[in-house]
Amino acid sequence: MVAPFLKKNQPYGTYFAVGSIRFHNFARTTPSAAYPTTGVYTSAVYDAGRAPSAWNKISWSATVPAASNLRFQVAVSSSQDGPWNFVGPDGTSSTYFVLSPGTLPAGLVGRFARYQATFTGDGNVTPTLSRTDLLYSGTNASSLRVYSYDAAGNMTRKVVETEGAPTVTEERNNPAWPAGDRINNLNQIKRLDVING
Repeated sequence: MVAPFLKKNQPYGTYFAVGSIRFHNFARTTPSAAYPTTGVYTSAVYDAGRAPSAWNKISWSATVPAASNLRFQVAVSSSQDGPWNFVGPDGTSSTYFVLSPGTLPAGLVGRFARYQATFTGDGNVTPTLSRTDLLYSGTNASSLRVYSYDAAGNMTRKVVETEGAPTVTEERNNPAWPAGDRINNLNQIKRLDVING
């Protein structure tokens, strides 16, 4: 049915229907399910920032009530436009990741990745997905940068911790320094100490 129809003068109120869903006084009466019984979410494209990247794992946080199910497939491509061939743990489209974390099959190499989450339930409950991560490996070491600022917004310290390398700290203002070496009232940096290790 393309347009809803309205029946008037029915006992107990007004009835109308859209497709196979029926309403009575604007409350849904059929089907009685509160949620669809199945649905598929396809993620945005993840960019590893370089190619090729070997994608290793998928992990997620979700609430999956009894009588419902949540499962995943992953696709990798050298182009952000695809093609996207979603696969499960054995590298085929007929299997799904059902336990987190899941190890991706060998050979999923490419700069870009996506996942599909398939939600199923009995119509009365549905899974709730709160977070999904796709992990990859590469040759670049990961690093952490921590910045400190004073009340005027001047960067006073920068610390860079890189995997497998000494920590590098840039000190731009230290209360122990003489006044002439500290950031002045014109917000000029007078001294910069770089400490390795």
